[in-house]
Amino acid sequence: MDIGTMARIDGTIAETKKLLAVGGIGLFAAMGLAACGGSEDGEDGGSDASTSASAVEEETAAEDAAVSYGDGTAPDAPLEPGASVEIADWSVSVGEVVLDATDQILDHDSFNEAPEAGRQYIMIELVTTYNGADASDPYLDLDWDLWDGTLVDHTEPIVLLPNDLMDVRDVAGGESASGNIFLEVPEGDYSTASVVIGEMLGDDEFYLALG
Repeated sequence: MDIGTMARIDGTIAETKKLLAVGGIGLFAAMGLAACGGSEDGEDGGSDASTSASAVEEETAAEDAAVSYGDGTAPDAPLEPGASVEIADWSVSVGEVVLDATDQILDHDSFNEAPEAGRQYIMIELVTTYNGADASDPYLDLDWDLWDGTLVDHTEPIVLLPNDLMDVRDVAGGESASGNIFLEVPEGDYSTASVVIGEMLGDDEFYLALG
């Protein structure tokens, strides 16, 4: 075999090696991309599954926290906000509610004192209509508590309120009046709580949702 023939053979071998090398790199690259794609797909799938699970959990939690409204005769079926209930000679509904009214009450009058440490003021507007004869005072006729899974420990220290229900005095038959009451309660979230309204000297009481 002459030198020229051997050179051509060597060149052919070299070209073949180049083609194999390039083909191998392309194959490995394709395999790598496929692997990466599979990994990303797996990660995306896991992320989607995690997001879906999280959404379901949030929806379930929201449903659990939601209030089921009713006729107001039981704690787990309070009247919806704005609904009115008949208590003796009064029609009563809940108006504006300030769940943490501490700053508002302190700003209203310089003589008002802050609640005890770890406690807050809640202010609730009661909208009343007197259905009896002559006239009567809603502040004296009605009584109230706060329910949040149980009766909430509360006090009513002496403070001056904006639009205080105590200042309404006598309401004539067929007339309406509104005013604020307040409770000092342990600090917390009372967004699903109910105010319990009853007659001062009676046994009937109704649960009115705050929000």
